[in-house]
Order: sequence, then structure tokens, then C-alpha cells
Amino acid sequence: MKIVKLFIFGISISSIIFMGSCSSKEEPTYEKVDTMKIRASNYFKGYKPSKFVDDKMSTFWHSDEPPGNFDWVSISYEKLFKVSKYTIARRSDISSQAPVEFILEGASTPEFPDSDTKWETIDKQENQIWDDNIKTYTIKLPKDFIHYRLRIIQTGDGMFASIAEWKLEK
Repeated sequence: MKIVKLFIFGISISSIIFMGSCSSKEEPTYEKVDTMKIRASNYFKGYKPSKFVDDKMSTFWHSDEPPGNFDWVSISYEKLFKVSKYTIARRSDISSQAPVEFILEGASTPEFPDSDTKWETIDKQENQIWDDNIKTYTIKLPKDFIHYRLRIIQTGDGMFASIAEWKLEK
């Protein structure tokens, strides 16, 4: 009888370990692209944050959680960089995952900020309508920052967020 219980317990433990290793969610990290560090709060397996800076409209970053759970993507530079405008390109096949409400933030700390209090709001957009695949926004008062974060508050369908390209320009 004890052998049977131990055997059943062994199956349960191995099942739990196996289920945990099959998750489609990967841990957020940064990826080095040229002189930039690219990050995201989360991403769906295979749709890493570097996809939004690869100059390919056919690839994209895709969140693994619905907006409102504090989805964000970020670009960090090696030194201060003043952005005067930025461009967001949505996926061409699904406009409902494009951000309709978002905040562009900046931080000038040497290390990537681990606290929301270190981020400064640069621009805020609400009620965006995505008739075209690409939108460009002008910063009213450009300022130097090392880190830029696009915090996505809401998408068209409220389910997931995806961005094909995100460009920051001087």
C-alpha cells in the first residue's frame, strides 16, 4: 500500500513540473540591439520585444497579458537622447491590438528604473483610431532621457497588445 501511494505522489510531482515548463510566457529581460537595450513587461513566446525595432512590419511584439496589467515596452540608450517625435506601427493584420490609450515616459537614471516614481510622463494619447498602420506623434517639450517606456493602458479589443515597430527620433 505504501508503494502505491509513493508512486501516485511521484506522478503528481512530475506532472506539476512538466506543466510549469510548458508555459508560453517567458520572463521579461532585455535584448541588446545595436546600442539600445530593448525590454518589455511581458511577451508571448516567440514575439520578443526586439521585434518592434527590427525594421520589419511583418514581425511584432505581442503581450502575454491584457492591457491594464501594466504592459509596457522600453528602449534604453547608452547616453542621454532627446526625442522630438516617435512613431508606432501596428500589426497590419489585427488593428484591434494596437494601443488606443498609452503614455510615453522617460527616465534619466543610469540603471533601468525599478520604481515608477523615477519615470516622467512625456506624452499621453487617448482615444486613438488606427485607420492607418503607422502613427507619428510630436513631443511638445523634448527633454534628454536614457530610458523611454511606452506604457499601454488600453488596446482596441482590450485583450492583448501588439506593436510592429516603435521608433524614437531626435
